[in-house]
Amino acid sequence: MNKSQLVEELKKIGLREGMILEVHSSLSSFGHVEGGAETVIEALMECVGEKGSIFMPALALSPELELTEKDKEMGITVKIKVLPEDAQRTAMGVIADTFRQRADVS
Repeated sequence: MNKSQLVEELKKIGLREGMILEVHSSLSSFGHVEGGAETVIEALMECVGEKGSIFMPALALSPELELTEKDKEMGITVKIKVLPEDAQRTAMGVIADTFRQRADVS
């Protein structure tokens, strides 16, 4: 899928200029996208335009860590690590990681 095809499909599902859009994403769910995560982000930005806004949870968190027996005894069910802000890859996925690192995102 290329950017113009992605924009067309996003508009079919209701994305419009001026929208405030919260995005939770998985690049693999799109199948093959020419240009990868950057193309998905550009397509989303084109759909909402300059008057729209995109919010994408892009926390610098690790994938789930293995639980120890002591963790389990204490009732801990999930354990993660907070990563440095400049971490290139997180558990949020490549689209969110790419979005978070863009110069035009704050």
